[in-house]
Amino acid sequence: MTLIDRASSHLPGFPDASLRKPLTLIDIALVILSYYAHAVMAMLPGTFWFRATLLPFTLWLAWSRAVMLDLAQYLANALGVAGSQRFTHLNFAWVVSNSLFK
Repeated sequence: MTLIDRASSHLPGFPDASLRKPLTLIDIALVILSYYAHAVMAMLPGTFWFRATLLPFTLWLAWSRAVMLDLAQYLANALGVAGSQRFTHLNFAWVVSNSLFK
């Protein structure tokens, strides 16, 4: 077993894509509000420990929303397309962009 195999064995795997739920405004609003809370607390003095306490929740929230939400289904419903297969590649772009954003 190589060093990379041992290191990657502790990382959580991606859930099955068929278990994704459709994107809702509340799911995105929680991520944006937690990001906004970090921005506001960064400007206020003496809030380092509050930010440090909120950071794991914000990272978990961003990761879980990126991995568990189905952006393709949301776009198919919003654009009136019958199937979401045309937009499935955007789920992967959503995971990468949201992971890099945080």
